[in-house]
Amino acid sequence: MLISLLLSALMLAPLVRDEALFHVEEMVYHPTHDSVVLTLVPARQLHIVVAWGAAEPLEFQTDVLLADQGRPLNVPLTSVEPGGQILYRVYVREAPEPRALHRVTTLPRRGTPFSFAVAADTHTYAVWSKGTCGGSPPPLDQLLQTLENIGDDPSLSFMMLGTDIAMTKCGSCSACSVDGAPVSSGSVKNFADALLRWRRVLQPDLLGSLGADLPLMLALGDHEGEQGWLTNETPRWSEAARRRHVPLAAKSYSGGPQGGYFAVEMGDLLLVVLDIHRHTTLQPVSADEWTLGSAQLTWLRRTLARSDAPFKMVTAEHLLGGLFDPDVGTQKGRGGITATDDGTSRGTFLGEQALLHELFMAYGVQVFLSFQDHVSAWGEKLGPDGQGQGVTYLIGGRASGVAPPATAKSW
Repeated sequence: MLISLLLSALMLAPLVRDEALFHVEEMVYHPTHDSVVLTLVPARQLHIVVAWGAAEPLEFQTDVLLADQGRPLNVPLTSVEPGGQILYRVYVREAPEPRALHRVTTLPRRGTPFSFAVAADTHTYAVWSKGTCGGSPPPLDQLLQTLENIGDDPSLSFMMLGTDIAMTKCGSCSACSVDGAPVSSGSVKNFADALLRWRRVLQPDLLGSLGADLPLMLALGDHEGEQGWLTNETPRWSEAARRRHVPLAAKSYSGGPQGGYFAVEMGDLLLVVLDIHRHTTLQPVSADEWTLGSAQLTWLRRTLARSDAPFKMVTAEHLLGGLFDPDVGTQKGRGGITATDDGTSRGTFLGEQALLHELFMAYGVQVFLSFQDHVSAWGEKLGPDGQGQGVTYLIGGRASGVAPPATAKSW
């Protein structure tokens, strides 16, 4: 009854038939056992009610929310059984019709099987800008096909966006325009550039094609532009633009205040996402210079020690180390299980990755998932005796299908 009264109040005012109501339409983030966070970014001031529940008729609703132009509206959708569905619909006074009904699922209970997707190294803004405004032939069709394939899988509980999405730090982005506003080539030149890049990649024809119905988590990459060693304004613009579009993790997650690293338990899995760029304060030129920073490292150790989840997976853009190979660049942390002192899977990891590997073995981490190298490869880390040490290092490929020449290496 209350929903009907609120919606009636919304519809009493004259309707404005404006097709561009939102910069970014419905997106859901950070699923928990009983909630997700719905985010909208209005293109003008709007009056909104969000209704949701486990089934129709929808049993919960917000009050009438005043949403300001360009400011994110974050609405927690809660009070649903673990592993259950949430149906939700957004009503806008300024729109002639109710918006589409969407369906998402919450994270599963302990002991319940589940699956999720990883879309790694999409380079979404670079791919789109080159395909739209000129540049080398982009793999946009492969990226769109990947997203369609993921969207066609009803079994997924969530998707991880695995680094390098908005490309605020970018050497190959073409000058283009987003919603009629100009965006520069290369890396961002101002805060507006960063806002527009995040806006564009989350719109419905790109990553927004999934985000209304499949909850998202985000792992930061170097092209997100939030490196601690950059001395220009790119990190500040980049973080502020990200937080205008992607809400910080839910309270049931643990992690850093900027949202770059976090951990959450789901089913039988502890998932840990690391931020390897923010606390490395000098441009690395050797494997020893990468670091999580003392606060994040202490948090990681505590998080792994406290969890009794049967399965544990840690993910980061790349190793906290890399190859001593000038041809590929240690500053990119490349190499997977060959990034060792002897270049084999039996060797000792270089840099802080050696310490992380010791933590993984001590606390039962089975998988370290990384990206960056743009190939799909995996292998178990071996000890000096050739015996497996129980930790598989997995590189997540590239969702847009084409790898640069740097990956044509023996490693």
